[in-house]
Amino acid sequence: PPSFKRDVEAAVKLLPAEESLLLRQLSVFTGTFSLDAAIAVCCPQQQQFAAMELLASLVSKSLVAVDAGGATRRYRLLDTTKHYCRPLLQASGEWTPVSQRYADYFSGRVAELAGHAGQDDVAVQIEPDLPNWRAALDWYLAGGQAAEAAALAALACPLLLQHSQLVECSRWAQAALPHLPPALAGSPLEMRLQRALGQSLM
Repeated sequence: PPSFKRDVEAAVKLLPAEESLLLRQLSVFTGTFSLDAAIAVCCPQQQQFAAMELLASLVSKSLVAVDAGGATRRYRLLDTTKHYCRPLLQASGEWTPVSQRYADYFSGRVAELAGHAGQDDVAVQIEPDLPNWRAALDWYLAGGQAAEAAALAALACPLLLQHSQLVECSRWAQAALPHLPPALAGSPLEMRLQRALGQSLM
């Protein structure tokens, strides 16, 4: 509603500079995010405790919501807040470095989970961050980072298959394969993607 948008705009304008910067940068996330993700992506130069205090202040002002319904506490921006803040982030010089950190962080998380693929809690960790995984892949592809996109997809697809995410696995493989760099043609990485695609379509 227009009135709610005006309320968000007024609240954001009253924020101290550090909180305003953090709120803008949090709009890069898709869906919910963990505390660790927020700190790594948005506060890489800050002490962890200081970053936690900034986030807690935004929560206290109802600009960031807490989702405590899962296995771990997660955070999210309300749609109205995100729709106000993301254009501000995109119009600033912050959009590209923040988005790159975002994609690299979730690529690292996928690699970490791939290294523990057999553990029972992996599925619980995949589901909440899947929207962010997708956005990371899209960032790599849109930015011409085809090798990074292929590497991310090759790690994610086996995880998705293992946890019965067949449609999602197919989407990832079909997104990455057409952009595969010539240097990776015929490589084990391409074979993993082709194999995952075939299995997801069976």
